[in-house]
Amino acid sequence: MASPSLEEKLRRLEFLHRVGLSLSTEKNRERLLETILVEAKEACHADGGTLYLRTADDHLRFAIMRSDSLGIRLGGTTGKPIDLPSIPMFDAETGLPNHGNVASYAASLKRSINVGDAYDTQTFDFTGTKRFDAHHGYHSESFLTIPLLNHEDWVIGVLQLINARDPETGRIVQFSEEDQHLAESLAAQAGIALHNHVLLEEQRILLERFSKVLAAAIDARLARRGRSVRDRWHEMAAYPHTPDGPHPGVASAAGDMLDRPDEEGGSVLSTTKSY
Repeated sequence: MASPSLEEKLRRLEFLHRVGLSLSTEKNRERLLETILVEAKEACHADGGTLYLRTADDHLRFAIMRSDSLGIRLGGTTGKPIDLPSIPMFDAETGLPNHGNVASYAASLKRSINVGDAYDTQTFDFTGTKRFDAHHGYHSESFLTIPLLNHEDWVIGVLQLINARDPETGRIVQFSEEDQHLAESLAAQAGIALHNHVLLEEQRILLERFSKVLAAAIDARLARRGRSVRDRWHEMAAYPHTPDGPHPGVASAAGDMLDRPDEEGGSVLSTTKSY
């Protein structure tokens, strides 16, 4: 594959800028995952690719799978499950990193792996790939595998592109250095974007739980007829929601309401109960 022209380099810079904005604003997790894989695949002229996500028990789970020539679109917003076993990152018996599989190897070493021909290498075990090829009448040749890291340098997934095509001839070739650099830049943005999405989701869940605790406290102790709004907020601030005493968040919110007019505190109380 010939070296990219100046026009191609400018296109790739514009691509990184556009994708970076897209990743930072996408709220839907499944669409975010698809964007990471599809954009990387198209930018590097790959026929297919897979996005793996790290699980709590240190496996790489198939999250998104695409193959243009086979017409395969699995995972993500398609709603179609990927019926393939996850890849263990560590050997179950020895506890050592699994260096036999190229995806787990890239995750273990936190480095990109560029394989020119999966059928002509002794470094990695491509048995599963060859079995897939035989079943689908496909030929997986070139692989570019890149770990996704968060801001704490923790591996949260792996991006893998398969079968780079020469834009001019359509022939399957090895991924170029330019392809690898571009994919690595995208993977760096993707890792941060995916991690931030997880943090936002955790904050949303925490807020929902807090709201339920707040509503339950009001229903259980404070929403009794004949009590003034200020009495209810006083009881709410002192109520032992946890074994150690009042919940800090609830007590703080109640204290804030006591500094406001009764009309405003009553309105918030009613709104919270109806949440």
